[in-house]
Amino acid sequence: MKKKILHSVFVFSFITLFFQTLTGVYADVSIAVFEGAKPVIFTDESGTPAGLCPELLNYIFTKSGEKVHFVTGLSFYEAYEKVLSGEIDIMPAIVKTPERSKLFDFNSESFIVTWSQVFISPGSSIESVLDLRGKDIALMKNDQNGKNFITLMSDFDIPFNAVYYDRFPEMSDAVLKEEVDAMVSFNFYIKSEERLKPTGIIFSPSKSLVGVKKGGSPGLLEIIDSSLKEMKQDDNSFYNRQLRKWLFVDTQDVIPGWIYITLFISLLVIITGFLFVFMLKIQVKRIHQKLFKSEEVYKRVFNTANDSIFLYPFNNEKIGTYTDVNEIACRRLGYTRDELLSMTPMDINAQETRGIILEMLKKIRDEGNVLFKAVHITKEGKRIPVEINAQLFETNGKTFALSIIRDLSYREEFDSLLSALEMKYRTIADYNYDWEFWLTAERSFVYSSPSCKRISGYEADDFLKDSHLLDKIVYKDDRNIWDNHCISYQDETKTECAIEIRIVRKDGTFCWVEHQCRKIFGPEKRVVGFRGSFRDITKRKDMEEQLGRKDRLESMGVLAGGIAHDFNNILAIIRGYAELGEHDKDCREETRDKFTTILQAANRGANLTGQILDFARDRHSETKPVKVSEIAKEVYNLIKPSFPSSVKIKLNLNSDASVLADEGQIHQVFMNICANARLAMPDGGKLSISIREADATKVCSLYPDLCSFKMMEVSFKDTGIGMSDDVKNRIFDPFFTTRGTGKGAGMGMSVVHGLVKQWNGRIAVESSPGKGTEIFLYLQIYEHKDESAETSEISETSETSVRVKSRIMIIDDEEIILDLVQKFLEREGHLVSRFSDPSMGLKYFKNDPSLFDLIITDMTMPDISGADLAEIVKSIRPEIPVLLSTGYSEELRDDRIPGSVDEVLKKPFTGADLNAAVNRLLNK
Repeated sequence: MKKKILHSVFVFSFITLFFQTLTGVYADVSIAVFEGAKPVIFTDESGTPAGLCPELLNYIFTKSGEKVHFVTGLSFYEAYEKVLSGEIDIMPAIVKTPERSKLFDFNSESFIVTWSQVFISPGSSIESVLDLRGKDIALMKNDQNGKNFITLMSDFDIPFNAVYYDRFPEMSDAVLKEEVDAMVSFNFYIKSEERLKPTGIIFSPSKSLVGVKKGGSPGLLEIIDSSLKEMKQDDNSFYNRQLRKWLFVDTQDVIPGWIYITLFISLLVIITGFLFVFMLKIQVKRIHQKLFKSEEVYKRVFNTANDSIFLYPFNNEKIGTYTDVNEIACRRLGYTRDELLSMTPMDINAQETRGIILEMLKKIRDEGNVLFKAVHITKEGKRIPVEINAQLFETNGKTFALSIIRDLSYREEFDSLLSALEMKYRTIADYNYDWEFWLTAERSFVYSSPSCKRISGYEADDFLKDSHLLDKIVYKDDRNIWDNHCISYQDETKTECAIEIRIVRKDGTFCWVEHQCRKIFGPEKRVVGFRGSFRDITKRKDMEEQLGRKDRLESMGVLAGGIAHDFNNILAIIRGYAELGEHDKDCREETRDKFTTILQAANRGANLTGQILDFARDRHSETKPVKVSEIAKEVYNLIKPSFPSSVKIKLNLNSDASVLADEGQIHQVFMNICANARLAMPDGGKLSISIREADATKVCSLYPDLCSFKMMEVSFKDTGIGMSDDVKNRIFDPFFTTRGTGKGAGMGMSVVHGLVKQWNGRIAVESSPGKGTEIFLYLQIYEHKDESAETSEISETSETSVRVKSRIMIIDDEEIILDLVQKFLEREGHLVSRFSDPSMGLKYFKNDPSLFDLIITDMTMPDISGADLAEIVKSIRPEIPVLLSTGYSEELRDDRIPGSVDEVLKKPFTGADLNAAVNRLLNK
């Protein structure tokens, strides 16, 4: 008996093994289970694989004799990689794509059809794909839903920020915590994640298949396809039961299984009724499929709608408890589905709207449908304004009411926002300081801001009633400008324009206005009107006229200074020789009286030149230590708003040193240079303002006379049009300008040059056409010295005492001046060496620096100025005193004396003035 049993077991095992070999079945099949795809595939709280795919695959392979091994705790990406590496056999619930087809083999029978959908947090306002512009969207790594979404957004040209995650739960938490704005998953994901809100953004339907590594396990796919194909033909199969279980929880079997058994037995027993039963079965199956598909569509529409949907029985104005509600209704009211199914419409409506509900019940009975507004109360007591669209329908002899309820909270917020926005722009228009107006294409007024009364004297209604009033108030001398503007603006290529004209106010006075207008385009770029404005620029015009007068006065000042300089030289000669004649002992008394008269006239001339110099100078300047970097910051803050956005300004401040100058004049210099830089960059560019301590080697190579000073370098570099050599050589000339007639006085850079020279500084320019311009200012750094040491008091007698036979060098390009000074000095007993060429005098001094006790030099001379000559002399022999004589010079404005000069003697001077100055210097 035992042998027979063993023989039977052996035969059974052999047959089983042979059958598995023929069918390509594997003894142990490993299946990946990844998280976040519930209810299709997931791991339940006990760690057991669950969902549509795991249960179907377990059923299929167990039925065919394979041992199933599930690998859990994986993300989609991890499962994807492990199947490709061969560690796991099957990748369930995967969408077939051309890219994946290169890596996987897929079965042909799909488990379900899914589509991509966007999910958001309950409080989010995202409704359409357009609302996703610029949002942060969560996508899962290597997931086809995310790839489909990227393609969708690219097709609509909507930019967004992709944030990738390894698992679906991580994406859900990120959405709920508002770390991202939305997430992309398959449509059934909302069944497992009720905290999220589905949107109407649905795209890319696709079949959910099973994949294995390319060329790996084709036998597994054949088993799956054959089993699925067979089960799909039976509405009561394990496949269809699982489909209804996981995806449509309310769907029940239409035909119980025992009916099929009964039919089968009936077919065997009653052979004569075979044809009838077979046809009945086919008909029932068709009806079932239609019902199933219809119910599937109904559930999808019902549960994915953005409006709340309630279904309840209606019987002669009486309403029962709800028989069905959709998911959005549960979320908005805060109740579970079971709680709502035990409630009536009266339970969720506010007390004050229940009377409306009763009235609507009467109306719906008579008319079949109603549309009205009410207020719902959530479980937490929150009030939600709603719009209810209710209608009656009958089924199976019963009457039901279907209510579609729209949340009006967002609409009220939108209306409020729209009203606030309208008020905002109405306020901007009505309270604009300028006169704003809109015209139709036929030039009729549709709007005029209240500012029109301030500017024109007329009310806004005056222009709305009479559109020709605007043409009537244009000043007669400016009518041609206005008419030409109106005609030229009909040109289709011109979209905006600006002019300056005068208008006559209602009181008969006129004012200057700046007029700007733009065309308003409608559909198909058709002109539907004009938007214009008037700005009162009367004060600006007055200021421009004043500035024009100021420019002319400044020009007269420059001219007056030049005249005073030459006139003082002449007066010095007249005054000096008149004084010599007056004191000549050999001269007759009558002749001396004539010299006295000449001297008096010369003194009157000197007073006159003093008045001219007062006109030419700025007597209000205040010389003090000024921190240049602070001035640069002020200028930067001042010019930045006025510069166009196409011009970038960069500030490089690497020195906080001070210079001895007038603060306002430094500000004027910086503003003049920056204004020129702006004009040189009409199409945009970059202006760099840099302040640093100058390189001593560079300064000495450029300006040897500044070697002994610590200098600051201020540079202004622009990327503008640049200058030719001819223009560069003339930019400091008074009245020279490249801006055209009436657009500049040409005094800006000449003023800059004069002020820099006045501060004992230097200015240099580097520029070439098309390569921009860089202007360098070299200013002497002010170093504070302790002057607390007591100075020796010079007695009155020391000024008048004479050092006999002191050697004095006098340098002046005017021979007559040389003669006069020489006679004054020799009369006092000094030994004089005279030079009309400063270079020759300097050369003579260098041969023997110790030969002279004093040097007297004129300020303005060819080749080298007196101040420069004094610096060179001091660099050779620091202790030798230098007396500088001048009639007028920019370098000595406001009595500022160069550091290399010991004293200044202003022309015209007398012999006594000269003698006193010489004695002060010789007796130091």
